[in-house]
Amino acid sequence: MLDGRSYIIVGVMPPEFQFPDRKTALWLPLASDARWALWQQEKFRMADAFSAMARLKPGFSMSGTEADMNTLSQTLAREHPETDAGLGVRLNPLAEQIAGAGLRRSLWLLERAVLYVLLIACSKHREPAHGLRA
Repeated sequence: MLDGRSYIIVGVMPPEFQFPDRKTALWLPLASDARWALWQQEKFRMADAFSAMARLKPGFSMSGTEADMNTLSQTLAREHPETDAGLGVRLNPLAEQIAGAGLRRSLWLLERAVLYVLLIACSKHREPAHGLRA
């Protein structure tokens, strides 16, 4: 029970899973929002304001899934041109969504810098051949 309503628990995440942040304690189905019935009315088609997170089944690609979802989006646009025209779906890997390309590039540059410093340090402290010291 939550706020006087009954829910079925469909999964429990491990404590280290903190999405979208550490304060998130639970996720509820969108339909559990009191405004859901309002959003389902024709005059309030506002579903373009939402984001979703999902895991692809094995064998499904990002590009193929995105294409399938955009086909559905185009169907909705034909059925509801006043609200859905020009909308589409864009899939992003979760790691990219959280870290972004900028962070990955910065980490790559940092890795290369550390490698070069390590190579310089190793080359300066190399023992001369035959154990002779200069």
